[in-house]
Amino acid sequence: MSPARIILIIDNMGPYHVARLNALSSKLEATCLQVRSKSPIYQWQGQKNANFRYDTLEILYGRLPILFATFHYFLANRDAYEIIFVSGWSTPADLMGIVCGSILKKRVVVMSDSSAHDGVRSIFVEYIKKKILQNVHGAFVAGSRHREYAIDLGISSDCIECNYDVVDNNHFRGEVSVARSGFLAVGRLIEKKNYFFMLDCYTEYHRYSIAIGQEPWPLTIAGYGPLEKNLKDYAKYLGVSVQFLGGKTYDELPGVYASHSVLLHCSTIEQWGLVVNEAMAAGMPVLVSEHCGCVPELVLDGRTGFALPVSDVKPWVDAMLLLSSSEDFRVQIGKTAASHISNYDLQAHARSLMQLVEKVKTKSRIVRVNISSLLIVLLIAIARSFRHGE
Repeated sequence: MSPARIILIIDNMGPYHVARLNALSSKLEATCLQVRSKSPIYQWQGQKNANFRYDTLEILYGRLPILFATFHYFLANRDAYEIIFVSGWSTPADLMGIVCGSILKKRVVVMSDSSAHDGVRSIFVEYIKKKILQNVHGAFVAGSRHREYAIDLGISSDCIECNYDVVDNNHFRGEVSVARSGFLAVGRLIEKKNYFFMLDCYTEYHRYSIAIGQEPWPLTIAGYGPLEKNLKDYAKYLGVSVQFLGGKTYDELPGVYASHSVLLHCSTIEQWGLVVNEAMAAGMPVLVSEHCGCVPELVLDGRTGFALPVSDVKPWVDAMLLLSSSEDFRVQIGKTAASHISNYDLQAHARSLMQLVEKVKTKSRIVRVNISSLLIVLLIAIARSFRHGE
């Protein structure tokens, strides 16, 4: 039997997408349809080392609106793929991918790391999502919280697989040792990452450490974003010294992880949190907000780190004191974290996706074209296209 032919719509390929698609390329025919050559959000350095086919709408169709470019691409290449993977249900390209799947009688899979609790949900919007997802056959999701949400939105539990959000563990792997010391936070400097709360926690940890005669660990923040000046001013106001490294490239990040001991990740909203994968691969214990989508899978309480409340300083300070004062305990947790994250690697991602492809091909019939739901998808795609000038 010839390998399945799939196409994945991705807004802009970063190193994480390239690593995953490279792992898939020897197992099936995968093409990436990249919407734009540069990300409006992330400072990614192009598509290095990609050993799979990819096309870029922006390059192929120039100034043609994304909605029409996507439709033209799928129509022109209708014999090159069997299954369309879309990156959610909100962008013009993804919505048009769903429309093309119905019109061209192709199977459609939605890739998602959304859960029921990672944002404010309205009854009307959830109804619209369900209508959109009547036109898909399966879902490739991040973890258990995301699986439950996909089921709530009407996708059959028989055609859902997890392990969507993984990183190249080998890229971030580091030696677990007592030589490291220091807390590290990695991420964009934006509101939902909750850095002001993190600085409050660090300030209390710093003060308490000195009070009990313990040398406090330093805190380093790696990332860029609009809150950088505000955060620096707030740290100065609190009277603590915090090192801000600025943005780091994918190739620079392993060295940053390797020189620190414990990851802090305090987000109020986080669909998954790939920095947790990265830190664990580097052998770091992780202190993670309970709101992060990766918690049920990755944060084994007291074994790989701790899942902590998003607005209560004391549990964070207690965990920081525990890990900074007990080298043996920290090293053991770091080793357990590195071992546990090996279950969530590129190979697990590829296996899960291939299992889903087989389920979708064999267990799921082509969706009958539901004119009303398809019209809703098309209207939303047009509206979003005008809204974003695409």
